[in-house]
Amino acid sequence: MAEDHEMHDEIVEMEQAADGAKAAVDAESGANENVKDMVNRLHDRARDAKKAMEAGHRASMLRLLEEAEEAADDARDAAEADPVLSEGVKAVVREAHDKAKEARDAFR
Repeated sequence: MAEDHEMHDEIVEMEQAADGAKAAVDAESGANENVKDMVNRLHDRARDAKKAMEAGHRASMLRLLEEAEEAADDARDAAEADPVLSEGVKAVVREAHDKAKEARDAFR
């Protein structure tokens, strides 16, 4: 298991990547609603995991990291399946997916 400061950094990076994915998808004209919904769910779980970490609620944080990881899988899959989404936006969503996996793995 990673050190506390490393775990903090992983969660902050996950939230920042989720913020970027949300902004990119929101700015993409023609992005399908399923992609937006999945990315919003990832964004919400990442934000909530960070809040739980900051509040010292480890059990909640771990549950939210699990949910963020699942949301990241769904967001990546939805983005990859959307024929209208630009490759740049898909790359940002993949990055958010990878950061969510890294954050979850830091606690395994």
